[in-house]
Amino acid sequence: MACRLGKIVRSFRKPSGQILKAAPDKAQAKGIDVSDHQRDINWPQVAASGVSFALIKATESVSIKDAYFQPNVLGANEVGILCGAYHLLHVSHPAKPQVTNFVDAVQAVLSKGPVGKSGLLHLPFTLDLEGVPTAQGAAYRSLALEWLTSVQRAFGTVPMVYANLNTWETELTSGFGNYPVWLAEYAARPAPDAPQWEFWQHSTNERVSGIAPEVDLDVYCGSVQQLKAQYGVQSRNL
Repeated sequence: MACRLGKIVRSFRKPSGQILKAAPDKAQAKGIDVSDHQRDINWPQVAASGVSFALIKATESVSIKDAYFQPNVLGANEVGILCGAYHLLHVSHPAKPQVTNFVDAVQAVLSKGPVGKSGLLHLPFTLDLEGVPTAQGAAYRSLALEWLTSVQRAFGTVPMVYANLNTWETELTSGFGNYPVWLAEYAARPAPDAPQWEFWQHSTNERVSGIAPEVDLDVYCGSVQQLKAQYGVQSRNL
């Protein structure tokens, strides 16, 4: 299967005729995902290194707010890097207060920029599903879907789901097909049976100019221009 935008990314065929997705190349928009772990970031240096988008941690569980969320969003926007916000879900707490935590953090950041979601946060709001407990799979899926539908209702846009390949194959096989995929898989190319992805976290513990600690690397399944067109950004000179 090709990535979610299909024709945008080159694909190739095995002798069997099976289509595989292309590895990251110069044509694809390059990005990073960051949180308070990366501490203070020199965003002009990050932009100069070729990064065109950043997926930024906003919240976790019911009360944890990333202290670097607002400065990261503002700093990235100042240098023309497109931004998205994500929430790390906790199965031990109900969805409603986790939604409230995320919505409050996002609204606080949006209030610092132009009116409208596209002012500072261009990319899909994302639910981060990590370490899904198999014994609580059904409860976790229900919790995740409640978060997704509530956030979509709050902002009027379809959220995205982040998970690794194993989680997609074992825990997210039903009910999640309408959400864009941010796939975590550290390989030269995503597996042929991976879900159609829009963003791919293809490497971790990497170095990027302007960021002292190690950072995860991502790509979008199209070019920078196609990324901008997909999310309605017309005037950025990235």
